[in-house]
Amino acid sequence: MPDEYQIALDPSLHLSPADFLAAWNASPQARAAGQLRPDSAMPQSYLPPEAVTLLLQTAVTIASTVLAQLIYDLLKEKYYPQKPKIITINQGDGRPTLVVTIGIANRQSHDPHHHLPNRPIPKQPLSRGRAIRQRPAPPISVSDPFSAAEEERLQWYFEEWLSFPFTGQVKAAEAAASVQMYGEALFEQVFQDRRVYSQYDKALGQHGFSTLVFEIRGTSAFHALHWEALKDPAQGHPFAVECAFYRQNDIPRRADYQIKPSPTLNVLLVTARP
Repeated sequence: MPDEYQIALDPSLHLSPADFLAAWNASPQARAAGQLRPDSAMPQSYLPPEAVTLLLQTAVTIASTVLAQLIYDLLKEKYYPQKPKIITINQGDGRPTLVVTIGIANRQSHDPHHHLPNRPIPKQPLSRGRAIRQRPAPPISVSDPFSAAEEERLQWYFEEWLSFPFTGQVKAAEAAASVQMYGEALFEQVFQDRRVYSQYDKALGQHGFSTLVFEIRGTSAFHALHWEALKDPAQGHPFAVECAFYRQNDIPRRADYQIKPSPTLNVLLVTARP
C-alpha cells in the first residue's frame, strides 16, 4: 500500500510548484523515492494560506528525515549561500507534512513580514558563553529565540499535553514543530561567526557527526536555553541524538553534606524534559 507525504512550499521561497516538480523529476534519486503531483487539499491551519502544497506518493514507507535530506539536496544549489530548511509536522493522521522554507537569518532579510512559524531573534543578548568544546573558540552572544508566550507553549506541550494528548492537536503540532525551529535558531546564532562555523565544518568532515562534543558553560540564564535542541538545518535531527552534551556551572554551589549510615540506599532519579 503506497504512503503519502504532503510537501508545503513556503511562499518566501518564491518557488513555483512547476519548478519544484521539474527539479524533482530531473533527479533520479527523487523519482525513485516516489511520484510527486500537485495537492488539491487546502493548506492545514498551521500553514499560511499562501502556502502551496504537493502530494508525494511512495511505494514503500520512507523516513521523513530521508525525504527532508532529499529535498534539501534538490534545493541547496538554487538558494546557496542560503540554506533551505525542511520542518516535519506529524498531525497523527498518517500523512506527515514537510514544510520547505529558508534559513532563519536569510528568511528575515528576504521577507520580514511573512508569518510561517519562525520567530525573530531578539536584538538584546541574553548571555554569553562557550558552546563548543573542540578547541578554544571566539566568545558568542546568544539570545533566547522564543518569547515568554512561546516558552509557555513548550512547557504546556511537554508537561501537560503529553499526559492527555486528546485535545489541542493543532497547538501541540505547532509546539512540536517549534522545537526544531528553536534548535535551528540557536544554530544560526552560534555559528554565524565564520571562524566558529569553519571549526565545526572541519570537525564534521574529518571525524563525522557522532564524534562532536558540546560543552555548555556559562551563567544560569545561558543554561536555561534549550541547548539539547541545537540543530543544523542541513541535518535531519538535532545534535543531541548522536552527540555528547556536557553542562558545567562556572560557579558551582558549595555545600557540605554528611551521609548518615543506613541499611537502605535511596536513589533520586531526575529525568529532564527537552
